[in-house]
Amino acid sequence: MKNYYNFTEWINLIVESKQNIVNLGYPEIIAKLFYKKFGKYAYLLSKWYRDYRTGDPSKNWFSWVHSNFRSVSLVDLIDLYNASTSSEAYIKALEKLDITPDEHEVYDQYYLQENKENLMRQMEDMIFSEGFFNQSLATDIISGKLKNVSQYKDMSYWNAQHKYDEKSIFQDRQPLKVYNNGFKWIDVGKRCMLVGHLMKNCGSAGVMSMDEDRTMIALFDPKNLPHVVVTYSPNQKRISGDEGIASTEVKSKYHRYVLDLSQLLGAKFDAEKTKSKFLKLKSLLQGKATGIQKISGSLFDEFYKFNIGGQVYYTNAYTAVSQQDMLKAQEAIKSGQINLGNKQRSMIKMLFNHLNQPILAHMGVKYILINQL
Repeated sequence: MKNYYNFTEWINLIVESKQNIVNLGYPEIIAKLFYKKFGKYAYLLSKWYRDYRTGDPSKNWFSWVHSNFRSVSLVDLIDLYNASTSSEAYIKALEKLDITPDEHEVYDQYYLQENKENLMRQMEDMIFSEGFFNQSLATDIISGKLKNVSQYKDMSYWNAQHKYDEKSIFQDRQPLKVYNNGFKWIDVGKRCMLVGHLMKNCGSAGVMSMDEDRTMIALFDPKNLPHVVVTYSPNQKRISGDEGIASTEVKSKYHRYVLDLSQLLGAKFDAEKTKSKFLKLKSLLQGKATGIQKISGSLFDEFYKFNIGGQVYYTNAYTAVSQQDMLKAQEAIKSGQINLGNKQRSMIKMLFNHLNQPILAHMGVKYILINQL
């Protein structure tokens, strides 16, 4: 008798859990899939998934989120599944989707049962491939890494994820390096919603690298606010995808931290793909040049100067010209030996204009590729 009551309680628990998910606005079959996949965490994950997908959890939120008028959607699959009770109902569901029934197919009970199982697998693949299930809080619950969810279960998804990320980053992980001023580099993983929110970007290493073990490393200040994020590819020993807030180029005051991280990890900084020409120069010329500084800049033109072995050079971050050659070009222009057009433009712009370079090179001005200095 005891076993009977335990079994009955277990069945009631399953029914109750599914109904709680349905009460959140989920179709019954989706509630069943959640419970089948996540067991005791099904309700919590379904509640958070709704938070993740919509800020307006009204009665029909699931249909609004999962409808797609350009292809067969999750809602369409559910309709086909629910219509698999009879051949007539199933054919009507196909016609509603503008799908012509196969005249050679017999839609009998055996076909419909097998089709329901196929539809269930398709629905499972479709919904559980959503980005929510790749976020750290969900993946760690599903994998069993996070076993005690009591401190998160009454929170909204965004607050729970934020709190979990803070604990994971600032309590559970050892910084790669902490500087005397309190700044620190921390590996935040392939995805981090907290960093994405604070940095105003996607919060993912994404396509920044093809390395399967790629990860994001973020530079935090003493108040635990991030200012720089880079992608580290350990198998390639490469740092790439450097960004500041809102996917902008890294500010010059943080360049030294990026270059120091490169040395710390023994990884090459991908200077050719950085958004910052200034950081590119510092990377390519480190150990060679001194006094690297920006002398002018606009949205489309940036120019710098630096010193190597007592020789001053000017550059647009791609090619460089020595100060002697710059003076040579300046004298040729002033004397009228060559006419470079609009003389109201600055000398530095005229020097690096791609139309002028062949003329000046013919006059003896030597253009040197930055990576060949």
